[in-house]
Amino acid sequence: MSSSSPSVSEILARASKLASTDPKAAEALYKQILATSTSQSGEGLRDQETALVKLGELYRDQKYAEGLAEVINRSRAFMSSTAKAKTAKLIRTLLDYFAAIPDSQKVQMKALTDNIAWAKQEKRIFLKHSLETRLVGLQLESRQYQPALALIDTLLTELKRLDDKMILTEVHLLESRVYRGLGNMPKAKASLTSSRTAANAIYCPPSLQAQLDLQSGILHAEEKDYSTAYSYFFEAFENLSALGESEGGSGSEGGGSGGGKALEALKYMLLCKVMLNLPEDVNALLTIKLALRYASSRDVESMRAVARAHQKRDLRAFQGVLREYRVEKGADTSLFHYAFASAPSIPFPSFNSIYLLMRLLCLFTLSSFVLVLSFRHLNLNLTDADAAPSLHIPIATNIIELQSDPTIRTHLAALYDTLFEGNLKKIVEPYSVVEVAYVAEQVGQERQAVETKLSKMILDKVLYGVLDQGRGCLVIYDEPKADNTYGAAIETLEQISKVVESLYAKTVKIA
Repeated sequence: MSSSSPSVSEILARASKLASTDPKAAEALYKQILATSTSQSGEGLRDQETALVKLGELYRDQKYAEGLAEVINRSRAFMSSTAKAKTAKLIRTLLDYFAAIPDSQKVQMKALTDNIAWAKQEKRIFLKHSLETRLVGLQLESRQYQPALALIDTLLTELKRLDDKMILTEVHLLESRVYRGLGNMPKAKASLTSSRTAANAIYCPPSLQAQLDLQSGILHAEEKDYSTAYSYFFEAFENLSALGESEGGSGSEGGGSGGGKALEALKYMLLCKVMLNLPEDVNALLTIKLALRYASSRDVESMRAVARAHQKRDLRAFQGVLREYRVEKGADTSLFHYAFASAPSIPFPSFNSIYLLMRLLCLFTLSSFVLVLSFRHLNLNLTDADAAPSLHIPIATNIIELQSDPTIRTHLAALYDTLFEGNLKKIVEPYSVVEVAYVAEQVGQERQAVETKLSKMILDKVLYGVLDQGRGCLVIYDEPKADNTYGAAIETLEQISKVVESLYAKTVKIA
């Protein structure tokens, strides 16, 4: 480079100024530095590192995932001539930029896979483990559970041999989340125990400790132990709030509509209060100092609305909350399948069965407006209440916000079931015989769903009665009183047996 040419520092300063006004020019300058800088001195390496980071920031701000992946690949030449610790820090920094780019998971996973292969070839074992751990986290977020488990098994074998407790803690925690996603709770608990055991042998950073507490709370909530779950969520919330973690994803398994891990923990705390039949505690909980900063967020408002509906024991208000709090998302067939498969937790409204069939066939090709017009043309006489926009079933592009989080979704389904059951008991309680159609009208559900639920309640001995299909009525009996005659007779016989054995023992002694 001639003496009249600008120095690398000057080019970097110029590129930084152009980044906001002329990104293309700034990009060209950063690439020029990376292409022309061949110095292996400390200053030259620092300039290359700065150019790589700045170029990554530029692509992050432009939401250009492919360009960011190219920067990571381009950084390999720099990484080959620098310290391994600095290499790991640089690649983590560049990978963190993907978080600000929407829909970049596939590109990020491909970049990780390529760099894992490179790290393995270069025998950079610790970097390889770090990248594989990050890849498992992405596979978990995208619900690729089987590939995640296969990679975890390989990782655990290598980590146990190296006795790297820190990464071992993280991998066991990820394994617990994967098993929980698969519904295998015993293995999820075993993996969490292994993670805590590894964490106890080292200094566990507060952020990792908070993640362990959050997972412990989720598993206890799955077992209906909401009191213990609440205490774990509270510990996680305190740690995460202290760390100031208020931005980022809302969970490893398909989070909510925004906010960070601290907000996620707060939502779970509110959920536990509702599930413990303490909805009146929700408002009091939101007045504590740490929770005030989140009190006005949409996620917290949704949980507050659920608590109000539960406090009133109002099924229709609960359904209204599910319809009101929605989030626009891309098509997600697994959640769409759940919306239909989990009835009566998300009930079908009353409409013609032909309409439902055609709705399913046309869902991904026709708009709701065109579909309704088509059926009006066929003279199916749809009322305004039966029109597609008022359906209680969320379609794939408009998923109910409260049910986008698997943890919230599971427990709200149980809560809906409890409210449905409570409403039915309240309606039928004054009667000895009541029409099922009348009960369905009062509770605001279709007759078939009400009949199915009443049958389940009778089989579970929650309600004593019988469904008369001929008359379409529910015949209710008084709760049978327990007859203890047989129990008393058995107890008497046991006492007589003891007396006979005692007399026999005395006879043997006399003889």
